[in-house]
Amino acid sequence: MTQSEAKQKITELVEKYEQIKKSGGIKKYSEAETCKEFILPLFNALGWDTSSKQEVSAEEHTNAKDRADYGFYLNGWPKFYLEAKKLSADIHDERFAKQAIAYSWNKGIAWAALTDFESLKIFNSQDVAEHLSHKLVFEIRYDQFLDRFDQLSLLSKEAFTKNLLDEYGEKHGKKLQRVSVTDTLYKDLNESRLLLLKSFRAWNKEVPADLLEEGVQKLLDRLIFIRVAEDRQLEQPTLIPMLRASGGSATEKFYQSLVAKFRELDKIYNSNLFALHPLEGWQEYDGATEKVIEILHGKTGYYEYNFQAIPADVLGSVYENYLGYQLAQSEKGIEVSKNARKRKEQGIYYTPTYIVDYIVTNALKPVLDKCETVADLKAIKVLDPACGSGSFLIRAVEMIYNKYLEFGANPGEMTKITILLDNIYGVDLDEQAVEIARLNLLINALDSQMRLPDLSKNIKNGNSLISGTDAELEKVFGRNYRDKKPFNWQQEFPQVFERENPGFDVIIGNPPYIRVQALDKDDAEYFKGVYESAKSNYDIYILFIEKGIDTLRSDGRLGMILPNKFMQAEYGEIIRKILTENQFVNKIVDFGDFQVFGDATTYTALLFLSKNRTSLVEFVDADSGFKKLGGTAGLKQMKSHKISAASLTSKAWSMGTGEGQDLLQKISSGLQTLEDLAEKIYVGLQTNADPIYILELVKEKEDHYIVRSKLNGQEYQLEKAVLHPLLRGKEIKRYSTPFYKFLIVLPYMISPESADLIPVKDFKEKYPRTWQYLLGNKKALEDRENGKMKHGRWYGYVYPKNLSKFQSSKIMTQVLASKASFTFDDAGKYYFVGGGNAGGYGVTLPADSKVEYHYLLGLLNSSLLDWYVQQISSKFRGGFYSYAKRFIERLPISVPSEQEQKNISDLVKKLLSLNLETVNVPENSNEWHSLKSEIEKTDNQIDQLVYELYELTPDEISLIESHK
Repeated sequence: MTQSEAKQKITELVEKYEQIKKSGGIKKYSEAETCKEFILPLFNALGWDTSSKQEVSAEEHTNAKDRADYGFYLNGWPKFYLEAKKLSADIHDERFAKQAIAYSWNKGIAWAALTDFESLKIFNSQDVAEHLSHKLVFEIRYDQFLDRFDQLSLLSKEAFTKNLLDEYGEKHGKKLQRVSVTDTLYKDLNESRLLLLKSFRAWNKEVPADLLEEGVQKLLDRLIFIRVAEDRQLEQPTLIPMLRASGGSATEKFYQSLVAKFRELDKIYNSNLFALHPLEGWQEYDGATEKVIEILHGKTGYYEYNFQAIPADVLGSVYENYLGYQLAQSEKGIEVSKNARKRKEQGIYYTPTYIVDYIVTNALKPVLDKCETVADLKAIKVLDPACGSGSFLIRAVEMIYNKYLEFGANPGEMTKITILLDNIYGVDLDEQAVEIARLNLLINALDSQMRLPDLSKNIKNGNSLISGTDAELEKVFGRNYRDKKPFNWQQEFPQVFERENPGFDVIIGNPPYIRVQALDKDDAEYFKGVYESAKSNYDIYILFIEKGIDTLRSDGRLGMILPNKFMQAEYGEIIRKILTENQFVNKIVDFGDFQVFGDATTYTALLFLSKNRTSLVEFVDADSGFKKLGGTAGLKQMKSHKISAASLTSKAWSMGTGEGQDLLQKISSGLQTLEDLAEKIYVGLQTNADPIYILELVKEKEDHYIVRSKLNGQEYQLEKAVLHPLLRGKEIKRYSTPFYKFLIVLPYMISPESADLIPVKDFKEKYPRTWQYLLGNKKALEDRENGKMKHGRWYGYVYPKNLSKFQSSKIMTQVLASKASFTFDDAGKYYFVGGGNAGGYGVTLPADSKVEYHYLLGLLNSSLLDWYVQQISSKFRGGFYSYAKRFIERLPISVPSEQEQKNISDLVKKLLSLNLETVNVPENSNEWHSLKSEIEKTDNQIDQLVYELYELTPDEISLIESHK
């Protein structure tokens, strides 16, 4: 519908309303008639398909408390909720606004709309302000709909695809997401946990700390379950009436009556949730339980918890973060504090809902589509091997349930309980996570007063990666091997592995990300002996892929979110070999530098595998369109192409666009790589004591330097002969002569072929000042690598690699850069740091090389080879790419005639000279702009010569130029 058509339709609605108003017929219209004849047609004019339940869905009215009338959805994602009132309603009654705001808030959605057609109000439900007027974003009367159409159209479907209401809210100070239901519930749960822990510890000092924490979690689980049952009207209001009946007195009697209620509920639901637990015999006198019940009703300001409306993913998010907190004993008593180490060591990252939905849909749907009967559906086995709060499994339950309904199953008979017992399996190392996953799954399945299942046979506590016989495990882990929580899959899930085609049909999830260095020594030793992929500097998510393949049935499928590093990193070589030799890879979604996990800097991809061999691999790239839209809408807009599965090998994977992939293959064909032609591609210095060896240059004298230590702020006068200019990665710049700020103490005698530690006697005699400086730091230098340097060579580097190369002619590059930043050190003057992404790499050529240094520098900085690197490299936040050895060594190098090389070499020398000139010219002066213009012109001339060398077509050149 065009804008003019929309305005015409709205004009007709306004005229119709005015006629009814004049005739006095407004009071005759019910809410349903108002919606049908005015409100829904208004939103239809704004581009919403009001006849489609996928776009405009009537919210369930099973509970009159805090409900809205309609939810407006884009790609399955709620954008706002609408509270509709009849024409004669007093739209300014604050109760209506509070109702609309509370429902949206409980749903975790910012925008709430309220209308009776005569007036339309938009609120930000998440604004922290208490006064209603501050939550109001704007109000439009019916007779202003056309005059303020630009504002009205912020509620159009098109506007939500572009996030225009968000932009409007931010511009006018109305997008203040500071009191979301997720944050509030998270805070309240932690407060409740602390209250209960302190209370029960005070009155039950004999209870062990681990049992105390388990009991408190069990009590909270029970209270939340009751709140959900109350709000779904499966139970009469229970907790508040009990509280009021006690007269508000904090007595043991109230706690005993609560325990009695648990016994009643156990008879009704028959779930492990209400099974007898030691917590029921604990003493509680100070009213902590009563306070927690008040907290879980959340009556503050406009907000009251409605557990019917709170989505499963909100509870999941709250619980995943909650798991990062743990009980701690301090001088002040019991505290619940954020254990960042626990979160990091266990690799816990809560997966956003749209990612969960995408993974489960892409992994499970193909399996469901093959089901022809209910028996087929009943036989499906779905696993999350690191299930956390159960968000992936909840989504799987929903999909399987909907498939049952497609087969004509009666919703009353076909309960989600059946699915939990037949189809769903989960494992987690964290006992609390297992309890929470069981609770979340039960809450999701709860739709009547029915007996709930004991999920202890489906959702289990254990280590998904460790299994074996008692003798095998004791050999590696010792007598306490059971502390590792070994998990023998065939024994734990016999119903999965004792069938004709054993294994899981679908494995989904977000496994933990933990580098091998952070693993327990025994764990690392075990993994090394059991997993083929446990090689080099690996991360355990690699092992989850291997274990996933092992536990899938012969035609099973896997979908996981993982760091994308395994596609290029050296440690990913073995898992790439396993996946490609068997052609298991079905689809990859690479998010590049987009941060899926928000506050965690983790570069991720979605990996989909099929145990059936696949001939084509679909590759989806998170382009700018995804980054702008985000969520489900962004995922649907991403571009994809397919490549031959046979083209992927154990070597690093590069998956450019279809056109780009063809060009990558073309310019690689028949050419030697930089690795073939270079004498050495080497990393910068790694001293393991940079604050001691690296010193800030203060002043240069004839025979010594005045330097400053960042370690203690002191200045020293040290001999020049053992100090050398040092560059950090960012100081290595494209076609530039570096200016250095730091020096490195180099206690070695360097020759073209070797680097030998200067003997102590010679050091003392020739460089006494530097020797005394090092002697003053002897203890710190000896203690490196857990005392590894406690010997006579204590003043040397732990890993003195490539030292002889630095004083040779070399090309240098920083590791992390937004574009190619290679430069030339002809005199071998500079050293540079190494390690991680903050350092640099050097490239030297053999003496008899047919490639000239300046020519090679021109190729490496060319737009063509820079594009090549960016196709195969790791991408980092902010548009940065890695120029590490494993990427640049793969660059295809054309070796033409001497004259063709000279044509490029001369231009490179000119660029080096021009860049040096700019240093002494005032920035933004006429001369500076003239030099910059000449630099750009010369750079472009090099690009054109490189295009000719590699025989690019005009279309291929356009592709490269579009990426500049």
